[in-house]
Amino acid sequence: GGDSGSTNLGGVTFGDTLATSTTAPVVRTPTQLRVDTPIVVPTQNGYWMIGRDGTVTAFGDAEHFGDVVTALADAARRPVVAMTATTSGDGYLILADDGLLYFFGDAVDGGSIQGQLADGEAATAVSVTPSGNGYWTFTDRGRVEAFGDADHLGDLAQIGRAHV
Repeated sequence: GGDSGSTNLGGVTFGDTLATSTTAPVVRTPTQLRVDTPIVVPTQNGYWMIGRDGTVTAFGDAEHFGDVVTALADAARRPVVAMTATTSGDGYLILADDGLLYFFGDAVDGGSIQGQLADGEAATAVSVTPSGNGYWTFTDRGRVEAFGDADHLGDLAQIGRAHV
């Protein structure tokens, strides 16, 4: 469970209070919560849904380990574009379009691509390695950045197939 985890947010680690399922939900008005493009991440018998503002809602057996809105006391500074579970299922990574990653539960902060994107480039996806000791981030220009034990095996930008 997430009760023993901590929350790492942009290089700052928060204590267990944000990583427990007893965290009070943040109430958003319809104009504050964007659900036009929710991201859904499955668990064994449930799933998480996340709004573009960074609000995570857990359903079924999915445990709530925290979210960007609760940690920042406001919506994400940039729209959230991706979320992926850790291999244990006891945490998740949340990616904003500027490349900033947010880490919750047992997710380990290995860095992010924030500040490394070209003008007009956006982060689009994040994927955890099978070992859980690394991850890849992907951009809309076909670039891949590897962290932890993730190997960089090439990308579309390197072979000239990326669409700019």
